[in-house]
Amino acid sequence: MAYFTTYTPSPDGSDGIARIYALNYKNGGPILDLNSENNIEGTKIDLSDRLKVIGTGIPSGTVISAVNGKLIGHMGIRGGVYNTPLRGNSTIIPIWWREIRK
Repeated sequence: MAYFTTYTPSPDGSDGIARIYALNYKNGGPILDLNSENNIEGTKIDLSDRLKVIGTGIPSGTVISAVNGKLIGHMGIRGGVYNTPLRGNSTIIPIWWREIRK
């Protein structure tokens, strides 16, 4: 599982869009139910569940904590913190990257 945030700037200079992605790192498929609108007849996980808009502004990276035995992902966004439950059956290895332009 890979969890990460992204930011899409707005062309008009406003805050832009913050998103969280939750993916199977082997194939890019969804792993969480991030789109409840497709759950008409019960929980359904499809490609629309790979990401969720979580607010505006540049989000922080995903910070993982354990609360009452369950893993929670916390992301800082403009005006607060977005929280989402995570899958808790694997080892957690944080990885960061930064683009370097020449």
